[in-house]
Amino acid sequence: MLKWSLPVAGLMFAVLCGCAPQSASPEKYFQTASKIGWSIPVAEVLQQPLDAKIYTRYTLWSKTKDISSLNIQQGRILPPGSEVEAIYADERLLQLKDAKGHEYNIYFEPGEQLCDMRAFIRQLLTLQAPDKEFADIRPAMLPYVMRGEVVPGMNRREVTAAYGPPAKSRTPFPVNDTWIYWITPDQTIRVVFRGDTVRSILNVNEGDYVR
Repeated sequence: MLKWSLPVAGLMFAVLCGCAPQSASPEKYFQTASKIGWSIPVAEVLQQPLDAKIYTRYTLWSKTKDISSLNIQQGRILPPGSEVEAIYADERLLQLKDAKGHEYNIYFEPGEQLCDMRAFIRQLLTLQAPDKEFADIRPAMLPYVMRGEVVPGMNRREVTAAYGPPAKSRTPFPVNDTWIYWITPDQTIRVVFRGDTVRSILNVNEGDYVR
């Protein structure tokens, strides 16, 4: 019979019910999940062949190595198409390492994403090399995408590559005329479309035009 210590059992309950604090260290999550074999094989989720590489589908922002799956636009960026190694994943944590050795602990928020971790992994990561993944990005827009910028005139595919898909809790349907993204934990911006084309980017907190 498997016996857990009270701290481990308590943390496990918090993770399962979705109320684990953001301050909980990724090491705690890793240790707890490892104790009970509760991890997600990223290679299996992506159907990754032996020796195949993994790349990011869109820009990731990282103020520290611990970041939210909301992809809050603060700190340095990991450009779309960056090669990464999947170190570990469970239902609430995805650990990645880039080619420079920087590690990223992405805390998954199912209540915001309205999907499970496996779907989030497939949304964020791809086995396609950047030249194929971004072949449909127009040359004039590619430099903006690689800098994590959205500008008027972009289409929805280009916005997704630059900012990532918007969280479904605030943007339930991709056909919506407005997509909402976080620029701080408490502030958002609004990408406004006319049809498939970006018309403007607004700071909804201050009512200011951004671009």
